[in-house]
Amino acid sequence: MFYDGNFYFLKTDFNEKLISLYRYYPERECEVIFRIETDKVNLYNLKVMGDKVHVTSQDSVFTCYYPENTSFVIGERETVDYIDGDKIYCSQWQEEQIEETGEYKYFEYLIIRDFRGTILSRQLGSLMQRHDGSLFIG
Repeated sequence: MFYDGNFYFLKTDFNEKLISLYRYYPERECEVIFRIETDKVNLYNLKVMGDKVHVTSQDSVFTCYYPENTSFVIGERETVDYIDGDKIYCSQWQEEQIEETGEYKYFEYLIIRDFRGTILSRQLGSLMQRHDGSLFIG
């Protein structure tokens, strides 16, 4: 991930049982800014994301490990897409079959949550990002 003029990436050392978040600026040394033991992390969908740097993982539970620690259950067919400030943007896909024609109808809901998992809003659409990095609901 590129943020604030630096590159951020995760490195997992399974022998040492450690996950490290590195900050790197070209032509300088890498700096470890966060470490956590692998047995304290759900490794499924582990990634760096957000408007700032967040280390997260998700399956039926979304967990943020850095910069703050929070965890909450997300809905079926729900995925956390982005973190912006104190809001967590999720998408939840829905599929329905039209009985008369047998065709399927697919659509998404944008769900905005706080860091406790409380739903702040839910609306039809999905979060999109413009080329300049700004966000909009499509």
